[in-house]
Amino acid sequence: MALTKEVQILIVIVGCVVFILLGYSIHYLATNGFQGDNVVKEMSVEQRQYMREFRLKQMHWMARDATAGRGWKRPHPPSGDVESQIQGHGQGKRGSRGSEGTEGY
Repeated sequence: MALTKEVQILIVIVGCVVFILLGYSIHYLATNGFQGDNVVKEMSVEQRQYMREFRLKQMHWMARDATAGRGWKRPHPPSGDVESQIQGHGQGKRGSRGSEGTEGY
């Protein structure tokens, strides 16, 4: 006595539904009822510093690659202390000389 195609398809579909419900229940039990799924964890200071260094390095590489084809001089790679580079950023010639000597700006 062979099963018809329709019955075989129905058995496969019911089996898939059973496995989906089984996976849902295991996940529900393992995560304590989906508690804490939307909680955003705060990054550590070390992680923030690493990400800042990585972003600066990537921006430097993108700038280098963008200027490489134009015959411009390539900038030097960033050196060690990223914090001093960030704190000194934006305080170029104008900030160091004060109000005098700004005729070129």
